[in-house]
Amino acid sequence: MRGASNGPNLSSTPSSTLSLEVDSGFLGWELKTSGKIIGQSNATLLSLSNQTADVGWVTNRHFWRQSLAFEATQAFQGHLLTLPNVHRLVANIDTRNP
Repeated sequence: MRGASNGPNLSSTPSSTLSLEVDSGFLGWELKTSGKIIGQSNATLLSLSNQTADVGWVTNRHFWRQSLAFEATQAFQGHLLTLPNVHRLVANIDTRNP
């Protein structure tokens, strides 16, 4: 992630709302080799009192099953957990995705 972490395949730039001082933030995924945007991570603050955020992601289906969502989500969660108002993350997975 550009500015936050660099994985082997992806470079990402946080949106201006990634601090979650507002309700949500997102992060676009850019392939280092081509500069193509192939997905995004997003987070929504569920409970300020419980310091809990919901995380999710969307990946272009041509890039499924290449561990790219794992790489991006791992870096994204690492960044989110450095924020003062986030101490817990939850995620709901759509099991209809192969």
